[in-house]
This record gives sequence, structure tokens and C-alpha cells, in this order.
Amino acid sequence: MNTESSLHTEQARRAHYRQRFEKVAAYIDACPDGDLSLDSLSALAAMSRFHFHRQFASVFGLSLHQYVLQSRLRRAGSQLAFRTSLSVTRIALDHGFESLAAFSRAFRQMSGQSPTAFRATPDWPTWHQACSLIPANRSVAMTFNHQDVRIIDFPATALACMEHRGDPALIGDTLQKFIAWRRQEKLPPGRYRTFNILYAHPDHVPAAEFRLDVGVAVDQPESYAAAGIIAKTIPAGRCAVLRHIGPDSQLEHSIGYLFNTWLPASGEELRDFPVFLQRLRFYPDVSEQQAEVDIFLPLK
Repeated sequence: MNTESSLHTEQARRAHYRQRFEKVAAYIDACPDGDLSLDSLSALAAMSRFHFHRQFASVFGLSLHQYVLQSRLRRAGSQLAFRTSLSVTRIALDHGFESLAAFSRAFRQMSGQSPTAFRATPDWPTWHQACSLIPANRSVAMTFNHQDVRIIDFPATALACMEHRGDPALIGDTLQKFIAWRRQEKLPPGRYRTFNILYAHPDHVPAAEFRLDVGVAVDQPESYAAAGIIAKTIPAGRCAVLRHIGPDSQLEHSIGYLFNTWLPASGEELRDFPVFLQRLRFYPDVSEQQAEVDIFLPLK
């Protein structure tokens, strides 16, 4: 076997090795109240339980216990902020905590706030910092090819929008207000499509100049103006569409594929309208790895 072939074989083995742990991590994220015992998780990875702890930590940079706790608390925190119809006790039990008291202690230790205080007024900068371990260690992104991109004729779509202007770390405040408003107006995501309009990459503009719209497709958005909602329209036109499955932290990777790989090879030209998204499956209703978003790139 030559050197190049040996290198390829070694890389394939490493990739397969990591995939076994990614399978475990995806199960933890999707089933926070499931059987997350050492025996169960090591069997899922088809590895010896006697060595699994060390192997898991070497792949993700944190222990199995830390990963499970972080995963449970991150999703629980999102439900506290964005799913206010769920009681704190139900969220605690649904995420594998044996009692509300145990959940409250763990949540306060991680975030510096009690679950009730976080639900009322989240300290988003502290929360994002506390939750940073898992995104930093779950860096595997989707891979695409040209067949994954469709070109469609997108119809003009009227939106009732709430604008986020300013620090992207505070988007959670805007989302809380938007979700509360659409619940009040009885516009559930299952019946009314949810869109985001992206005006810039958050790393490419000063925080104070960051812009993002959160919108719901309705027939007469102007009728909601009194509620602080702005009527906007996504214009009709051709769009390239790419489906992103996974966390929002990897969205820019998928958008980058459209701009940097697909577009130059396609011969297409961009239209004067921002990239926009349609949210199909929402975190925290599903795990971050199961969330689905269609990315639309407007074309001439």
C-alpha cells in the first residue's frame, strides 16, 4: 500500500471513529430524558464501557457527564425562554432531572439565574457564554453538492415582521417578543410559515448595526401594525434553495456554500434582495441536529 493510500485509509478510519461518537451525541441531544447511562451510550457507539468515558472526552473535549448536563440545560433554557406554555416543572422532568429542585440548582450554577428569573428576563450574554462548550465541540458541518440546490420561482409573500436591530447576542429578546405576539394573535408555526430576512453576517458589521427580521406569512400584515409589527413583502422571483439540517451555529457554513461554491459554478447572478430563510423544524421542539431551515438565495 502506498503512502497516499495509507493516508486515505487512516483518514477514513478517523472519520468513522468520530461518527460513532457523533451518533451518541445526537442521541443525547434528541433524547434528554432518555436512557443516558454509560451502558446504553457505550453500546450505541459499539464500544467497551470500560474505556468509553476517556474516548468520549478525547473526541469532544469534555466529559460525558458534562456533555449530558450541558445538552439538557441548553435545550431546557430555550424552552424556558421560548415555550412559556410549558411549566418549569415539566421542562425539568422532560430533560431528565429528578426534581424541580435538582434542575434549579443545576440551572443556576450554569447560568447565574434561577429558571424563573431566566424565563422572565434572560441574561443572554452570560447564557451564550455558559452554553459555548457544545457548539465549540460539535463542529461537524453538512457537506453539499450541486444536486442539493434547487432553483424555484418564489411567489411574492407578505410578512408580518418584527425587526431586530443591534447586538446579535440579544436576538433572544426579539424572539421572545415575537413568539408571545404570534401566540396572542393565534398564528401557530404549523399553519403560518416562519421566515427570517438576513441583512448581513453578524461578524461583518458592528454589533450596533446588525439587522435581522423575524416574520410570519399572513394575508394582511398591515392589520397588525398597531402591535409593533411591520408589514413587509418578500418579492416574487427566482431563488436558489438549499436545505440546512442542524444547528444555527452552522448556518453560515451552508450559506457560504451557496455563495462561494455553488454560485460561481452556476453562471447565475444575484438579485438585489437579501438572503432569507424559512424555518421548517424548530429548536427546541426538536434537537439542534434535527432543526431544518430552507435557505433562499435571490437570483436574477
